[in-house]
Amino acid sequence: MTLDRTSNPSAETPRPSASLLIAAPWQRPSDTSSSSSSNNNEDAMDYRLLMMKRSARGVFSSGTVDEADRQDNWSSLFATTAANCADLAYRICALRETFEESGILFTEPSAIIDRFSSDQLADWRKQVYANPRRFFELCEQHKLRPAIDRLVYFQRWITPAAEKRRFDTRFYFIALTERESRALGALTSSSYAASAMTMPQFHDGGETVASVWYTPRESLAAYQHKHIDVMPPQWCLLDDLSRMARLADAVAQLGAQPVATYMPEFHRASEQHIYAVLPDDWRHTTSNADKTARPVHQLDFQVEGKIARIQRRIRSATNASSLDHPSKL
Repeated sequence: MTLDRTSNPSAETPRPSASLLIAAPWQRPSDTSSSSSSNNNEDAMDYRLLMMKRSARGVFSSGTVDEADRQDNWSSLFATTAANCADLAYRICALRETFEESGILFTEPSAIIDRFSSDQLADWRKQVYANPRRFFELCEQHKLRPAIDRLVYFQRWITPAAEKRRFDTRFYFIALTERESRALGALTSSSYAASAMTMPQFHDGGETVASVWYTPRESLAAYQHKHIDVMPPQWCLLDDLSRMARLADAVAQLGAQPVATYMPEFHRASEQHIYAVLPDDWRHTTSNADKTARPVHQLDFQVEGKIARIQRRIRSATNASSLDHPSKL
């Protein structure tokens, strides 16, 4: 994360955005017994996430909501219940951006298996990238419906007011079937080495320059070893998922829990240490937490020049008294 938090008295309104985490069922090959596997306890996880790379940053598919995502004619493709869902434009955006950035088209009936040739898919991908309205035309012409019902909306992150560019991003989760995973090559084993991000069928060489399937724990290890960089929302999502070893459990838990909204507030503890408090931390300005119990939820960053890297996440039901009086950035 780059440090660039000058005073911003006229903060812009956050732009509506959507991001999609794609999870694929996976089982580590039984003949894999490397020390790195046992050290990272990766055999405990039965799914991986598609990570794409923009420059040095590892990301999930994401982008801002376009007017094409809001157009009324989308409702003609869905049953009444789906067409009237409050976040339809966000879900369309998440699926459109995923197609633009990775070439994966989530629809009903499925377009991943035996629907288009690779050349047809590549051509439509270019058209949609150039004009988002072509996404509706693609679906209409081929009698497809964006797979909005498969998306699990589970977190919302709002960029702090001090930032120059602000986004209000809804994060969605989708689980591939085993057949879809096989078709997309997600069942192939890979390590978390930087050289693993070499899957050209997903990245386009423009917005995304590399891609790989990582378990959430592999992603965090890649970040720790500075093979990739991720922003705080992505890091927290990976941290949350790293505690859910089974894909079925992850889908169930994410779908059952209330959608959490986070807008970090940054503080400086020293020249080399900053931290961010989240809304369920008693020190956050919007917190409704018990001021007696003083629950803590913060991210600690180590400052390296103009770069701040996440070192740890602290969640506690009681107060960390040494941080009672921070200097706010």
